[in-house]
Amino acid sequence: MKFDNLMGTFIGGLIVIGLVLMAPPTVMADNGNIKTSSGNPENPDLPTNVTIPTINVTYGSPVAISGNESVELVTPTGISLVLVPGESLEITMEEFDVNPAGPIQEDLISFDFFLSIEPNDTSVEVNATLAIPYNETDLANVNETNLEMRYYNETSGLWETVPSWVDLENNVIYGNTTHFSIWTYTVSNDTQPPEPPTDNPQPPEPPTNDTRIPVNVTLGNPVSIQPGQAVELITPSGVVISLVSAEGIEITIDQFASNPAAPLQEGLMSLGVFLSIEPNDTTVEVNATIAIPYNETMLNGTDPETLQLRYYNETSGLWETVPSWVDLENKIVYGNTTHFSVWTSTIEEEVQQIPNNPATPIAKPGTPFEIKPGTPVAVRPGERVELVTPSGIKVSVLPGSGVEITIEEFSTNPAGELPAGIKSAGIFLEISVNDTSTSIDATLSLPLDGLDLTGIDINTLEFRYYDENAKEWKGVPSWIENNVAYANTTHFSLWTLAGEKIVEGANNQESGSSSTAQSKAYFFSLFGIIGILIVSLRKKGKIL
Repeated sequence: MKFDNLMGTFIGGLIVIGLVLMAPPTVMADNGNIKTSSGNPENPDLPTNVTIPTINVTYGSPVAISGNESVELVTPTGISLVLVPGESLEITMEEFDVNPAGPIQEDLISFDFFLSIEPNDTSVEVNATLAIPYNETDLANVNETNLEMRYYNETSGLWETVPSWVDLENNVIYGNTTHFSIWTYTVSNDTQPPEPPTDNPQPPEPPTNDTRIPVNVTLGNPVSIQPGQAVELITPSGVVISLVSAEGIEITIDQFASNPAAPLQEGLMSLGVFLSIEPNDTTVEVNATIAIPYNETMLNGTDPETLQLRYYNETSGLWETVPSWVDLENKIVYGNTTHFSVWTSTIEEEVQQIPNNPATPIAKPGTPFEIKPGTPVAVRPGERVELVTPSGIKVSVLPGSGVEITIEEFSTNPAGELPAGIKSAGIFLEISVNDTSTSIDATLSLPLDGLDLTGIDINTLEFRYYDENAKEWKGVPSWIENNVAYANTTHFSLWTLAGEKIVEGANNQESGSSSTAQSKAYFFSLFGIIGILIVSLRKKGKIL
């Protein structure tokens, strides 16, 4: 009897072990990774972004970051800074509600927000995206779509823009940068520059009174100005510079008939007067109005209302505008400035060929431009346009000069093999320009819907380009938002979206382990059944 009880217990245990081992295994990964289960072969939903380590920063305290590693810095107010430094460095962030730098240009509206991002080594290369949340109530009647991210350029003394875009749904403005400084976001003030009233064509500046001392200058000779003194510097050609200096300063004015700096952007034409205004101390604050006369011959039939004053920005290499207005009756174009450089008056000319083919369609900013694969599209200098391919890929591009861009799509790899362990999502994009010397600032975006992501670890997805010199595919910092993959670039080449392959060996190992477990289960179950037969036969007296 004891033997029967013992055998029954043993047999029951064997059956239980067999049933447990025969059950399908379930594997659930934590820490935000994708969860999979062998009992549910359906693919999980795609993640909303690529996994990047997050660091909560304390304002005023430096944060150490390892070189060539993506990281997201998050401030107490929800600001996000995603970056990849070329080398290890430390970053200190602070936020202000008053402007800690130079005054913002008069034609801009700011919102009492300023962010200081200071690295311990400014020579380290970085590739970063800054995301700043905003409150709609703080914008008043401002159009959110016109918001731009700006940084303070200590060299020019101006707040300059970076490639920006706005997430209207979540009220976040984004900007890309390769360097750090003091940041804010602005919108253009549609009321600037001031327009003279129709019944009085005289411009509002400079005021016509006796408070400004007229000084006839000799080109090339410095003129001394006392602190707080209001003067009008008058050149032999009739150019007038009205200014008030906060401190004593010397100013030297020269005039040229030909351009002494870099060429004007395509689509612009100078009236032929170039003015060099050089102070002996660039740190002294000035408030100046420049007035340059023109005549009908200079305009060459162009509408004078498009006249603007521009200065040469040595940092960007571009001729940039200042708030300008035109006195049509007296034929004078005015502009305000707080700094000096090389100046000229310009008009917009119709660019018939960009750069050389009148049949090439011209993409214009404001609305997406649908392209035909393999057909070039012309893009004007300094205008950001959005090119869209038939498959939904978008290339948002801002060229430094007029270029023609050609985009082609391939379903198979037309270049070298991808690195071992990396798999493409099944689409390759060839983006080429007819002038590779021009500066390019671009953002690539690719919807994930419809892509072949089978066997790819989605958390590792990134854009890669084919480096012709190195003969290899190189990744760039990428991110995924609302099921769309994004990346920034300053050059064009052959691109694809790729990620790490899901390791088949690990799957085989799991499969092998599963087979082994099932074999054990059948083994224990078989012995259980044999045991039951032995007990049954013993009770019937068939065996001892």
